[in-house]
Amino acid sequence: MMRWNDDMLKWNPSGEFGNISFINLPHQEVWKPDLAVYSATPDKALFPTANNRVLLYHNGSVLWVPFFTIKADAQC
Repeated sequence: MMRWNDDMLKWNPSGEFGNISFINLPHQEVWKPDLAVYSATPDKALFPTANNRVLLYHNGSVLWVPFFTIKADAQC
């Protein structure tokens, strides 16, 4: 699960947006922070190709739960 804030994606739900406080978007439509685990096992793609979605909240909070697990070498 990844959660971050993006100040460029804030809005006032009680204003002109009909009290909409969050929206559900395809993950490709939202900037995602770069993620790399130094001791991760090699993989063909860091991010999945599945069409999972993000939740974007009016305060700029973004929640993304990707469909993959990062495996790291515990011997580092």
